Amino acid sequence: MDGKIILITGAAGTGKSTLVRKILQVARPFRRVDYGQLLLEFKARETGMQMTYEDLRRDSGSVITPEDVRAVDEWLIGQLPQWRTEANVIIDSHPVTKEDFGYRITPFSLEQVRRIAFDAIVVLVGDPTELARRIDSKPLGRPSVDSFQVGFQVQLQAAVAAFYAIACGRPCFALDTTRLAGDEVAEIALELLRKSGVSWNAVATPRDD
Repeated sequence: MDGKIILITGAAGTGKSTLVRKILQVARPFRRVDYGQLLLEFKARETGMQMTYEDLRRDSGSVITPEDVRAVDEWLIGQLPQWRTEANVIIDSHPVTKEDFGYRITPFSLEQVRRIAFDAIVVLVGDPTELARRIDSKPLGRPSVDSFQVGFQVQLQAAVAAFYAIACGRPCFALDTTRLAGDEVAEIALELLRKSGVSWNAVATPRDD
């Protein structure tokens, strides 16, 4: 199989992981790569440090070093050739993290992006006030932020996504998840991926009798 490499990214609260889970429920073949989980596993393996996802979100800047990120990046890039023979690969990742001092960006390098050669990039955006409300109501380890801070993170994340797309010469799609329902976001994302050359088959859902 000639699977495609897809990046789905977005600032906190935009519903990135929710979108990926929905795609995996309704379409095949896709493989999800949760970048945060890779970082957790790397730290546990290399240092014995046991963290939850909430710990990672809260303490990212103090426990995850640029060297950690580069090591995980290189491991991931090395796996992609094999994985894409089995399925389309969705990388669920966001390099922009909220820190005490502001924000930190730990992106793939230009050389790494060209080696990955993303086939399509989807970045989730939204109204900062609504995103701040979502984070406040369900923080899951994420720091409290106001609408200005959320808006700035959305812009930073979109800028990184656009850079990746330019480096690969491929499209980048920005979906406003505060104006669309969850199912609509998944439907639109899948159709945009199909138009970008990503082949997938719908998963039959059981009917109610």
